Amino acid sequence: NNNAYCQDNALTWLDWPHADPALCDFVAGLSALRRAHPGLRHPRWFDGRPATEGLAPDIAWFDVDGQPPTDMAWGSPQHRTLAACVTVAAQGGPARESLLVVWHAGEVCDLALPPGRWSLRLDSARSWVAAAGAVGGDGAPPALEHRLPLREPTVCVLVRALHEPSDTDRTDR
Repeated sequence: NNNAYCQDNALTWLDWPHADPALCDFVAGLSALRRAHPGLRHPRWFDGRPATEGLAPDIAWFDVDGQPPTDMAWGSPQHRTLAACVTVAAQGGPARESLLVVWHAGEVCDLALPPGRWSLRLDSARSWVAAAGAVGGDGAPPALEHRLPLREPTVCVLVRALHEPSDTDRTDR
């Protein structure tokens, strides 16, 4: 039977007492990352247009030089690094952040980041996911502003706030 979902036996049972704790923690971190960022759970197809006039498009593609990929790069089997800047809102609200999702399977390089202060939230090469809300300290690397060093195959997610919270936005008073 090629459908493992209909196997209720040792073939598909999960051996939770002997599960890899680091892998479980990493997958839990991925799940928390997806819950925390609307751009990772967008319910519609991206179309490359802004949701509201004058705002960033819902998705924009970038090459390692920070520019949109050329037609040649899109079709090249040697092109092994791609980034997508995703800017979408949670349902019913304005976009508060942009995400930069980076897929890197190529040679060592530095990816030019779009303008702004970016916080690394996922680096699959290190099996690392930042704790929710962590920026610097607490296991999170410092913010990046110009380049993301890519030294090994990885998937990275970076976050940039679209505006800094003001005193009137604070809820911890």
